[in-house]
Amino acid sequence: MPPPPTVACPRVLNGVGRVNPSTAVCVGHKDGFAYLLAAAHALPPDQAQTLQFFAPGQDDPDRELTGVEVLLRLPDPDLLLVRATVGGEPVPELPLVGRGKKPKLLPAPATAVGCPGGKPPAVRPDVVLARRVVRRPGGALGVFWETESAPVGGMSGGPLLDREGAVIGVCSAVSLTNGRGYFTHADEILAALAGGDHRWLVK
Repeated sequence: MPPPPTVACPRVLNGVGRVNPSTAVCVGHKDGFAYLLAAAHALPPDQAQTLQFFAPGQDDPDRELTGVEVLLRLPDPDLLLVRATVGGEPVPELPLVGRGKKPKLLPAPATAVGCPGGKPPAVRPDVVLARRVVRRPGGALGVFWETESAPVGGMSGGPLLDREGAVIGVCSAVSLTNGRGYFTHADEILAALAGGDHRWLVK
């Protein structure tokens, strides 16, 4: 039986005071580093981060990673790629959705993973309702999944998974008008990773 997706989704603590927890998801390993996706708005550029990984059913982290390095920061799709040293002991990871394998018939069942209220990561059934092009504050456009359930604080940066358990989105926001959730779309994620040194993450 495969491990639950929560083991690949660390709680992210910002700064010395470890305030405003959020979530990330490990999507690959290379040369002794874990590579993770997170939400750009949830990880301030001027603060150090700690990644706390949890074993299934545990309330206390069983592993912490520090020295988090930001590789990509894309505010408009609200996406961040970071890496942290893991040495010879990798942490669990979740696969990114393959090209052409995103949900096409909507609504579609999905699973959101995150740290609600700053607690250890948990899974929550959700439904993808639509693909939306949203104008971000400042005027730039981003592509997002709109989901039925509204994420709560601490879930920012956590993954949205399809029925195969692949990452199709990253938790970004809640609509104040309709209470829907918004996740950075797989198109934005794959486009961000397709060039340069990070294309190996795209299968």
